[in-house]
Amino acid sequence: MKLLLLNPPITRLERYGADIGNIAGSQMPLGISYLAAFLNKHGFTCDILDAEHENLSHQAVISGLGESAPDIIGITSATAAIQSAVKLARNIKEAYPEKKIIIGGPHISALPAETMKEKAFDVGVIGEGELTFLELAGAIAEGGGLDGIQGIVYKKGRDIRINQPRPRMENLDILPPPVRHEFKKKSYSPPLGSYRRIPVYNIITSRGCPYNCIFCDKSVFGSQYRAHSPEYVVSEIEELIGRYGAREIAVLDDDFTLDKNRLFGILGLLKKRRIRVEWSCMARPDPRNIDLLKYMREAGCWHLSIGIESADSKILDSLGKGTSREGVMSFIKAAKKAGFKIKGFLVLGNPGETKESIEETISFVRTIGIDDICATLTTPFPGSRLYREGKRYGNIAHEKWEKYTCWEAVFVPRGLSPDFIRESQHSLYKKFYTNPRIIFGHVANIKTLHSLKKYAYTLFKTIPFLRKTYVGIK
Repeated sequence: MKLLLLNPPITRLERYGADIGNIAGSQMPLGISYLAAFLNKHGFTCDILDAEHENLSHQAVISGLGESAPDIIGITSATAAIQSAVKLARNIKEAYPEKKIIIGGPHISALPAETMKEKAFDVGVIGEGELTFLELAGAIAEGGGLDGIQGIVYKKGRDIRINQPRPRMENLDILPPPVRHEFKKKSYSPPLGSYRRIPVYNIITSRGCPYNCIFCDKSVFGSQYRAHSPEYVVSEIEELIGRYGAREIAVLDDDFTLDKNRLFGILGLLKKRRIRVEWSCMARPDPRNIDLLKYMREAGCWHLSIGIESADSKILDSLGKGTSREGVMSFIKAAKKAGFKIKGFLVLGNPGETKESIEETISFVRTIGIDDICATLTTPFPGSRLYREGKRYGNIAHEKWEKYTCWEAVFVPRGLSPDFIRESQHSLYKKFYTNPRIIFGHVANIKTLHSLKKYAYTLFKTIPFLRKTYVGIK
């Protein structure tokens, strides 16, 4: 039996909006890559199509199905892409009514019954996909029933059935490394400023986050932290260097520093095996992690992404971050002293946000010495606590899922307007990136012709954005 796993068509402008859609980074779809590797290992023939990255139309995807002839088509979809996934599924059913269409990913995991009302979806996979999809594909191949398969939602007559949840995988090392050969020649790259060398390959070494941020959806991986062993991680890095020619690694874990013993195990193996490669990761800006910085830098880590979110203490408490303004400042100071470049993630328009708290955040970010920012707008993703409780704090636009991109003001706290939130975001970007220190820092980061071209293109595309006028922000 032949399978196809795909990301549905959605343009960068649709995903990120007009302001940054043309300059946003792109990375390999590791979710379906892990799933394909696992299914191939267990006897299926599984192909991958990243229609988003390849900028394919719906019709182009449909036309390609005639050549590849898969029996089962798995579509993964986040909330912002679910309308595209629905459209694609309808088109596939119209052209190939005999094919089974499986929907997976964050959106259906958060809203299984609602999503399965779409007639074109045959079955939905809730949560982690590997074990569930393997059992489901086997049942479909053998013509068996679905009643006993954990972790799925499906239709039975006029009813929508949600089976018992599947326990999340304890030992991640049973997973083979994700399929990457199909993407080897495609031009994936993280956001500009987040890498130095190409090719750069992304990896995920853990699943689950134990923290309780109000805006996070944990429907897929949950709150229980699970991780690959140091041996697995370092062997995967070795394969990326030896087989794929990787010159840099981007670690995409929610918090690579969460398990210090495991981290020191990874760093020790990199040293023991004499692996020298530059890498970046996401880290929690907690003073308790300061003692890690020296060893991470010595092992080749040069770039840290940290979640700042807000400079207002009350906002941080309402978000459930478990961090403080003072702790963030201490971490940044230590990281800069150790030689790291730092990218700060911020969220504007949070519950309880005021004009004063936003202005405080803008001022804070400009003075703490970080090198890059990603300032998104508060988005109440299905599955998050904010989605369930958001109406207590403001207004939520529930019905236009295509707006749930983190770049649209779909949540507006009481006392503010969508225009003010968007103008605040524009003002923050403008004030941050017109700072001479930031400009010269990025100029110094240009080390290759590829980097020069990327920066020139980015500058050309962002001039209209930086020239916008703003209301209410000094």
